[in-house]
Amino acid sequence: MLARMVDTPEAQARLEQLTRRLALLERRVGAHEATLRDAQAALHPVGDAARAAAEDEARAEDFEGRVERLERRGFSERPGEVALAFARFEPSAVAAGAEVRLEVGVEGLSVGDQVRFVLERIDSAEERARLQPLVATVTDPRAPSIGVTWRTPALPPEAVQNYTFVVSARSVEADSTILIVRG
Repeated sequence: MLARMVDTPEAQARLEQLTRRLALLERRVGAHEATLRDAQAALHPVGDAARAAAEDEARAEDFEGRVERLERRGFSERPGEVALAFARFEPSAVAAGAEVRLEVGVEGLSVGDQVRFVLERIDSAEERARLQPLVATVTDPRAPSIGVTWRTPALPPEAVQNYTFVVSARSVEADSTILIVRG
């Protein structure tokens, strides 16, 4: 139809040339689209793994966000109530003679309140030996945690000793994780 509207031989030749070019380009685009579909199919398993990794990362970030919100909100039942939580040794395993930090998350304490850390050596499943208590005094009531430093005793080579502590403040108590000390 377009060829009938073009009346000069040069215009007709040019039109035919453009028509062939368009057909060639359409075939090339079709070939590229097929190649792209094949590449996408080959990458599909990689895409699934990448998508799963991104979902794992998003879950981790969501978990971190929830922990952060919990820490901001606090862990006591009611605002202003004294609460002790997450009693732990930092680090949780050390060599004999090393210093460790006994720490606990706190809420509701006032300046001057005493926090007692009572260390216990675990001798067996039924027996524990209490050590001299360590005391920390609250100086900042807004601090999220309070702790004390303790030096582990010397042990013979190859000996292993486990410790725990009970922390208390204003008749509220919390039990710690276990500390492993190696000679």
